Amino acid sequence: MTRSHWIRPMDPLCEPLRIIGRYESVHIVTGHRVVVLDGLRARLITELGQIGRPAPWRAVARELWRREQDQILLRRRFDRLLARTRSKLRTSRVRQDLVRPTGTGSIELFLLGADSFEDQT
Repeated sequence: MTRSHWIRPMDPLCEPLRIIGRYESVHIVTGHRVVVLDGLRARLITELGQIGRPAPWRAVARELWRREQDQILLRRRFDRLLARTRSKLRTSRVRQDLVRPTGTGSIELFLLGADSFEDQT
Protein backbone atom coordinates (compact mmCIF):
# COMPACT_ATOMS: atom_id res chain seq x y z
CA MET A 1 0.00 0.00 0.00
CA THR A 2 1.39 3.39 -0.94
CA ARG A 3 1.64 6.27 1.49
CA SER A 4 -1.10 8.22 -0.33
CA HIS A 5 -3.66 5.73 0.94
CA TRP A 6 -2.93 6.89 4.47
CA ILE A 7 -3.51 10.58 3.75
CA ARG A 8 -7.10 11.72 3.84
CA PRO A 9 -8.13 14.61 1.62
CA MET A 10 -8.85 17.78 3.57
CA ASP A 11 -12.38 17.81 4.91
CA PRO A 12 -14.19 20.93 3.61
CA LEU A 13 -15.76 21.34 7.05
CA CYS A 14 -12.26 21.84 8.53
CA GLU A 15 -11.05 24.48 6.07
CA PRO A 16 -10.49 27.99 7.47
CA LEU A 17 -13.43 30.34 6.96
CA ARG A 18 -13.26 33.96 5.86
CA ILE A 19 -16.58 35.57 6.72
CA ILE A 20 -17.42 38.90 5.12
CA GLY A 21 -20.34 40.60 6.87
CA ARG A 22 -22.22 43.19 4.82
CA TYR A 23 -25.33 43.25 7.02
CA GLU A 24 -27.90 42.26 4.37
CA SER A 25 -25.55 39.63 2.95
CA VAL A 26 -22.73 37.50 4.29
CA HIS A 27 -20.12 35.80 2.15
CA ILE A 28 -18.44 32.77 3.68
CA VAL A 29 -15.29 31.91 1.76
CA THR A 30 -13.98 28.41 2.33
CA GLY A 31 -11.38 26.89 0.07
CA HIS A 32 -12.48 27.64 -3.47
CA ARG A 33 -16.15 28.08 -2.60
CA VAL A 34 -18.24 31.05 -1.56
CA VAL A 35 -21.48 30.55 0.35
CA VAL A 36 -23.80 33.57 0.41
CA LEU A 37 -26.43 34.13 3.09
CA ASP A 38 -29.01 36.91 2.72
CA GLY A 39 -31.63 38.63 4.82
CA LEU A 40 -32.07 37.78 8.49
CA ARG A 41 -29.53 34.96 8.37
CA ALA A 42 -26.92 37.43 7.15
CA ARG A 43 -27.96 40.02 9.71
CA LEU A 44 -27.64 37.45 12.51
CA ILE A 45 -24.10 36.50 11.50
CA THR A 46 -23.10 40.14 10.97
CA GLU A 47 -24.44 41.16 14.40
CA LEU A 48 -22.59 38.31 16.09
CA GLY A 49 -19.39 39.11 14.20
CA GLN A 50 -19.60 42.77 15.21
CA ILE A 51 -20.15 41.87 18.86
CA GLY A 52 -17.16 39.52 18.77
CA ARG A 53 -18.07 37.48 21.85
CA PRO A 54 -21.04 35.49 23.18
CA ALA A 55 -24.10 37.69 23.65
CA PRO A 56 -27.50 37.08 25.26
CA TRP A 57 -29.95 35.81 22.67
CA ARG A 58 -32.45 38.49 23.68
CA ALA A 59 -29.99 41.33 22.94
CA VAL A 60 -29.24 39.91 19.50
CA ALA A 61 -32.94 39.31 18.78
CA ARG A 62 -33.76 42.91 19.78
CA GLU A 63 -31.31 44.14 17.13
CA LEU A 64 -33.02 42.01 14.48
CA TRP A 65 -36.66 42.69 15.48
CA ARG A 66 -36.59 46.14 17.11
CA ARG A 67 -40.37 46.63 17.23
CA GLU A 68 -41.34 43.24 18.63
CA GLN A 69 -42.57 43.56 22.21
CA ASP A 70 -43.91 40.04 22.81
CA GLN A 71 -41.08 38.02 24.44
CA ILE A 72 -42.59 34.66 23.47
CA LEU A 73 -42.92 35.66 19.82
CA LEU A 74 -39.42 37.14 19.88
CA ARG A 75 -38.02 33.84 21.19
CA ARG A 76 -39.92 31.82 18.56
CA ARG A 77 -38.64 34.02 15.77
CA PHE A 78 -35.10 33.79 17.09
CA ASP A 79 -35.22 30.00 17.46
CA ARG A 80 -36.60 29.60 13.91
CA LEU A 81 -33.91 31.90 12.52
CA LEU A 82 -31.18 30.01 14.36
CA ALA A 83 -32.49 26.66 13.06
CA ARG A 84 -32.75 27.98 9.47
CA THR A 85 -29.27 29.47 9.63
CA ARG A 86 -27.66 26.30 10.95
CA SER A 87 -29.56 24.22 8.39
CA LYS A 88 -28.30 26.45 5.55
CA LEU A 89 -24.74 26.14 6.86
CA ARG A 90 -25.04 22.35 7.04
CA THR A 91 -26.46 21.99 3.52
CA SER A 92 -23.76 24.36 2.22
CA ARG A 93 -21.08 22.17 3.86
CA VAL A 94 -20.03 24.87 6.31
CA ARG A 95 -19.66 24.03 10.00
CA GLN A 96 -23.12 24.46 11.50
CA ASP A 97 -21.52 25.33 14.86
CA LEU A 98 -20.31 28.56 13.26
CA VAL A 99 -23.41 30.06 14.89
CA ARG A 100 -23.88 28.31 18.19
CA PRO A 101 -25.75 28.71 21.45
CA THR A 102 -23.44 28.58 24.47
CA GLY A 103 -25.90 26.69 26.66
CA THR A 104 -26.20 29.64 29.07
CA GLY A 105 -28.69 31.78 27.14
CA SER A 106 -26.09 33.35 24.88
CA ILE A 107 -25.17 32.84 21.26
CA GLU A 108 -21.89 33.38 19.45
CA LEU A 109 -20.14 33.38 16.12
CA PHE A 110 -17.74 30.53 16.85
CA LEU A 111 -14.50 31.15 14.99
CA LEU A 112 -11.64 28.67 15.05
CA GLY A 113 -7.96 29.68 14.99
CA ALA A 114 -7.59 30.38 11.26
CA ASP A 115 -11.14 31.71 10.76
CA SER A 116 -11.76 35.44 10.33
CA PHE A 117 -14.64 37.90 10.30
CA GLU A 118 -14.43 41.03 8.20
CA ASP A 119 -17.00 43.75 8.89
CA GLN A 120 -17.95 45.56 5.67
CA THR A 121 -21.14 47.22 6.88
